[in-house]
Amino acid sequence: KLESAIKIIAVSQKTKKDLIELYHLPAEKIEVIYLGISQGSRNEVKLQLPKKFILYLGTLEPRKNVGVVIQSFERIKQEDLYLVIAGAPGWLSANIYRLAKNSSAGKKIIFLNYIAAEERWQLYRQAQALVWPSFYEGFGFPPLEAMAHGCPVITSANSSLPEVAGNAALLVDPYNINEISEAIKLILDNPSLREKLVEQGYEQVKKFTWEETASKMLKVFESL
Repeated sequence: KLESAIKIIAVSQKTKKDLIELYHLPAEKIEVIYLGISQGSRNEVKLQLPKKFILYLGTLEPRKNVGVVIQSFERIKQEDLYLVIAGAPGWLSANIYRLAKNSSAGKKIIFLNYIAAEERWQLYRQAQALVWPSFYEGFGFPPLEAMAHGCPVITSANSSLPEVAGNAALLVDPYNINEISEAIKLILDNPSLREKLVEQGYEQVKKFTWEETASKMLKVFESL
């Protein structure tokens, strides 16, 4: 009886699909409940940031595709534009640091370490765009965090990211360096597009609240 009552929670439709295809779990046993996003408290921080920059925020590891962010940035020929990479070193992060050091734009790439959630707002508020072409995400918080703080988002057209970002981001092929650099240029050169993405981002974030998450979780427990 206990086994028949068990429900599995998936944080996105993509995660549900993966559970069905990879683990052959019955679809009726899987409930999709999105996670919530909140702006939270804002600690006063004094990060030394350039006036104009694009942002990557997350762990430095191959799955996050940071190397392609660096290569895409190299193609943006704007002298006053910098790339800020914020995140703790992860698996094989040495390769990312090496790529940045040897980059033709290396002098304009700034590494910050891990930034606590309540301190990220300054980065999002000041960035021209969040560039986040991850190879795979079950959910993906940074794009929604960026939207909540009025930062345009460029993210991957794969895994759960189109589902989470909706029409409030520019979706790109994470393997296509030229496509990503062109998306960056679009935001930099088109103020009306930037404004549109910011407004759509504010609306998209409203779909993901912890109150809604808790409410749906409660319904699952009540149905057991």
